[in-house]
Amino acid sequence: MTPIPQETLQPLYLLCDASVRMREEDLAAVNLLLGHLADEITGDPLLASAVRWGIELYDNADHTTTLMQLQQVDLISRIPQMVTTIEEPTLAAALRALRRRITGDIDLLEADAAEVRPPIVIVATSGVSLDSAADRAAELDALLQLTPMVLLLSLPGADGTLAKDLAAEHADVDAQVISSLADVPDVAHWIGRGARQSAEYGLARLRYARWVVAERAVDAFHRFAEPGGRPTAELIDLVAIRADPGGDELAERLLWPYRVVVGDDPATAVGLLLPLVPDRFTAGRMSARGPEPLSGPDTPAASDGVLRTRICAALADAVDTAHTHGAVLGETALESAAYTAGTDPEVLITDCAGARLGDGPATDLTWLGRFVDHCVFAFLDTEGQALLRRARSNVADRLPSAAEWSDYLNRRAVILQGPPVIEQVQVSPAIVPDGSPVTVRWRGRWIDRLEITGPDGAVVVATGRDHGQVQMVMTRPGAVRLRAGNTVGSHRADTAHVHVFRLPRLTEIRLPGTPLDARDPRTDRWPDMLAHYSRRMLPEMPPVTVPAEPPAALSLTRFPIDVARFFGERPERPRRRWPRFLRRPWA
Repeated sequence: MTPIPQETLQPLYLLCDASVRMREEDLAAVNLLLGHLADEITGDPLLASAVRWGIELYDNADHTTTLMQLQQVDLISRIPQMVTTIEEPTLAAALRALRRRITGDIDLLEADAAEVRPPIVIVATSGVSLDSAADRAAELDALLQLTPMVLLLSLPGADGTLAKDLAAEHADVDAQVISSLADVPDVAHWIGRGARQSAEYGLARLRYARWVVAERAVDAFHRFAEPGGRPTAELIDLVAIRADPGGDELAERLLWPYRVVVGDDPATAVGLLLPLVPDRFTAGRMSARGPEPLSGPDTPAASDGVLRTRICAALADAVDTAHTHGAVLGETALESAAYTAGTDPEVLITDCAGARLGDGPATDLTWLGRFVDHCVFAFLDTEGQALLRRARSNVADRLPSAAEWSDYLNRRAVILQGPPVIEQVQVSPAIVPDGSPVTVRWRGRWIDRLEITGPDGAVVVATGRDHGQVQMVMTRPGAVRLRAGNTVGSHRADTAHVHVFRLPRLTEIRLPGTPLDARDPRTDRWPDMLAHYSRRMLPEMPPVTVPAEPPAALSLTRFPIDVARFFGERPERPRRRWPRFLRRPWA
């Protein structure tokens, strides 16, 4: 760890929207960010001594409101809380006012310190600004002349379009969306990392702190043959595709790197940090160099055109996903592809270290054509042969795209496999009461759509499932009918007969109303009421008689035991029966 000289300072500004557009959850996110950011800075002694932090608020005024002066974080006794106004926000005027304040603060800091790093500017917006996009872009360009690191934060519930559009027009500006309060600690953490990198090395972007890791902090990674052979900024842009919309889909089909590894020189990349290969990709590997492109324990037979065509379609889909994000894979990338076995195989490209951004040579399309040629040449029709001739030409303008290969191979696999087949159906239980559910299970092949129809005409639809189960409520006896279909044809199957019976219903007995006035429950009317109910409900029984008066209470004036006799006389002792020859004569 390189020590930071005492005279090196790092300014940090938080420009926050304080207009009427700020909602309660936005204010909670900003206050939470202030607390976590203070913990990140004070938890590191180097940052605590180097960072000077200030908080500015803006609405539609030509100047910002200072919530906290630029000062050392250790000297702050209490982090201030956010306050709002009733005005609308204008971001352009706020950026202009912040530029004037930063210029004055840096002049004061440079008079006291030997070196002042470029400032870090965090702009928290509500997603609304009354000024035009051209005015915001112009003021941001003027602010970037001070070479700051700028991060635009979209608060929870805000429209992130404003921040993303503004960041897309400036290469040195990053945008981040805080979708919930759970994202705040992560944002504060990599802002703190960016401040450390800037204070320690003078690097110019917060994106560096998010996507770069030091070599000493990792145990294993993909090391480049020549360190520094590729620009670090280009590699950061390549790795940052993970945060783009659709980045999760990219990570499912390709083993995309998620960090750039740097050595002792923080500006020199020495490798990429890649995730591990999931355990399910153990069926085999793919290679277009030998006579057999598929190898592994579950390699499909040469006659299995359906499975081979689906594997090539999944590979083309993975290449198309990379092209959608502007990345071109190298020729070694497709050689590293692994696949899973089954009727619906998956393909994962495991070596993406050679991927590049931009419109470079489409070597991956050439190798994709080779895979199709080696793997499914015997199963191609006229349309597939035409695509293959274009791929063999090696002319960049004539090469079929990955999307064309994916679309054709998926359609060809359906034609090769034929109509769907329902192999097994089952329903349980076979006897149910009226209105009770039953479970319908099925197993088949090549099912794109399955319609399950009950005896009463109720229909349940399942899509893209070769096997599964659903529940249906039975109101009529009969068999459940299943109809599977795809683009080629359909197949029908019926379950066993389900018996539906009706449970007996209890007869409802209506009780007569109370003949007596409930508001006057006098005891002398109870005999009449009981006699009335006896005649109405139990005519065969004699009337119930109730004594007019309650029985007399039990008299306890005499104790049931004579106490004097009980304790005064000697208790009777029973005689023991002795044998006759032992009895006393006088007894």
